[in-house]
Amino acid sequence: MRLGASERIGIVSAALILVGGLLPWASMKVQPFGTAIRWGFEADGVMTMILSPMSLAVIAVSKRLVLKRAAIGSIGGFTALVALVNYRDLTTLHIEGASVEPGAGLLMSLIGGIGLLVSIVPMREHVEEPSPTQDFSNEPATSTQL
Repeated sequence: MRLGASERIGIVSAALILVGGLLPWASMKVQPFGTAIRWGFEADGVMTMILSPMSLAVIAVSKRLVLKRAAIGSIGGFTALVALVNYRDLTTLHIEGASVEPGAGLLMSLIGGIGLLVSIVPMREHVEEPSPTQDFSNEPATSTQL
């Protein structure tokens, strides 16, 4: 089975989502206490980590283009939405004496979700082109004129 560009983009995006769920989604630095880290698998990253292998399964198994686009687009859109909401919540959070920053895992999940959405654009049905037929006869080709 040969993978097209859209399948490759989808696989890389799903891998980003999976790895992003294992990395920090937020870090908060409080001067007297140090840094607190919120990992992806402690919160919403679990959902994205579950959806990532599902998108890989759809890429590998699905033969119907419409269903494949709908499933991957839904997974990518939901993942991007979850990551975007978490990112927005973190960037608008103001705690006096502390700095809150989004983590690398959250950004990877956001990029992976957007990547899954982008991967559905170039998807095409894999149509096998018929091989050209060869004429093995020794007779010269004749043309008819009207």
